[in-house]
Amino acid sequence: MPGRISKERNQYFIRLERGTLCEVSREVYLCWYAGERQERYQIDRDRRNGVFSLDAISDRMFQENGSCFEEIIPSMEEGIEEQVERKFLTEKLYQAIRKLQPDERELICALFFEDVSLRSYARRKGVTHRAVQKWRDAILKELRKLMDME
Repeated sequence: MPGRISKERNQYFIRLERGTLCEVSREVYLCWYAGERQERYQIDRDRRNGVFSLDAISDRMFQENGSCFEEIIPSMEEGIEEQVERKFLTEKLYQAIRKLQPDERELICALFFEDVSLRSYARRKGVTHRAVQKWRDAILKELRKLMDME
């Protein structure tokens, strides 16, 4: 278009540490700022979703407050009560599984203990995955009833 000035720049600069500018090619400039935009996006996304990064904590904070990681981050270990409760529920579940019919027990063991997918189990039995899904749901409902009765 005659009379129109091109907005294409001839020189491209990126800002380095300490604020110094460095002249680069157009390709380097576009890659550099695309990476910066991606990093800003990820930081904003993490901030919105409440992601906690240990890298974000400076050593200075620990020196000033006299804190250590063990004091700031809650313990991930289970207490005695949780361990006893887990063991009790696990035993109750195994007792309920033993009360199932052999073919029902086979399905539950395959899906939950052997990590067999619904589709591969359905192929193995020659039925649709939807049929296996309905059967699994019925068995789980029965297991819940058995666990509540005990």
